[in-house]
This record gives sequence, C-alpha cells and structure tokens, in this order.
Amino acid sequence: MATSSEPARTAAYSNDLRWKMVYQKEGLSVPYSSIASNLCVDISTVIRVVKRFRETGAVTKKPYPTEILNKKLTQVLQFFILDLVLTNPGIYLHEIQLKIQEEFYVTIDCSTICRFLHKSGFSHQRLRIVASQQNESLRATYAIDISLYHNDMLIFVDETGCDRRDLIRKKGYCIRGKPAVKHKLLLRGEHISVIAAISTKGLLDVKICRGGVDSDTFYD
Repeated sequence: MATSSEPARTAAYSNDLRWKMVYQKEGLSVPYSSIASNLCVDISTVIRVVKRFRETGAVTKKPYPTEILNKKLTQVLQFFILDLVLTNPGIYLHEIQLKIQEEFYVTIDCSTICRFLHKSGFSHQRLRIVASQQNESLRATYAIDISLYHNDMLIFVDETGCDRRDLIRKKGYCIRGKPAVKHKLLLRGEHISVIAAISTKGLLDVKICRGGVDSDTFYD
C-alpha cells in the first residue's frame, strides 16, 4: 500500500511538482503508483492532481472558499487569534487551538487557523529573539555619549573560538520530504580562541591562544 513520504508536510505542493505528475501520467503513461514513488508523494495526491488537470486544464490547488473560512471563524475569534500571534509570535497552532477551546469552548482545526493567518498576511518565519531586559533609556544615553567621539577613536575587542566541529557543513541536499543525513566521525579536537581588535578601518591586531578564554586572559 502506497503511503505519503511526507507525513509532516505543512506546505502545499508546488505547481512545478504538480506539472511533473501530469506529464508522467498524460505524456508518459506512467502508473499512478510509480509516479507517487518517483516524486515521493502520496498516490491519492497524484490521482487528485491529474483529475483536476483533466477537468480544468490547470493544476493549481483550488482556493479555499473565503465564506467557509469566515463561517468557521467568527470576527471575535479572528481578533482573538490575531491578538495571540501579535502578543506571542512564537506560539504554535495547537496552542492557539487550545486557547480557543479554553476561552470559547469551541474546537477549530489547526488547518483553519493556519489558513486564516496566511490570508491575514502572516507567515511562519525564523524568530529573532530580543532581550526583554533591554533598557531603552540607557541605550539612548549610550548613543548620546558615544556620539561625542570620532569614529576613528573607537576600537572594538571581541573573542571567538572554533574547533574541528566548525568544519562540519550545516546544510545538505536530499529528496524532498526526507532528512539529509551524513554519517561522520565526530571529534571535537583542540579548541582555538581568537581575540581581535577592530577599528572602523579594519583589523588592527589578533591574539590566538589554545583553549578557552577567561576574563583575565581577555583583559590581558
């Protein structure tokens, strides 16, 4: 029995992939099961896409009716969801679902919530964390104080370090829906620390030492 190779898929298939399904079926007469295996998709998806092409001549996913979305999510629920994501951008869909259940005693599918957020212009992005303990008053005072100096008078000192693990590549290619895996002997090796002095004109000096750097070494 054919099953989807993407059980955790959260985004719609691209039109490019849909056209490949149609081409293999209509142009090459490849069986549905083979197309599903070739493209790593569920066989029901291939059947549905080909059927849509035969009926309409298009492969684009049929848009979700706005009136159905509005019927499921009242205006009050819509404002409630927007308030949740604006207050806590890192909230998960199932957490929004639970909060709706607790507040309104109704169950809304996560897919409905996701469609509403997408329709409202939201997208799921990498979250940038900003320290909440930042003091804007102190930041403004520092900006005023530092503005009294010419940029050529400023020298910045910072420390970084590396070992053999930094040579490991963080990304790789693999078939869509499957994790990219590479087996490799993991050795930390010797840690090298670098302290650099930098001005607006570039690198001024560098100190390289073995092992980590403590506060005494840094100030020396």
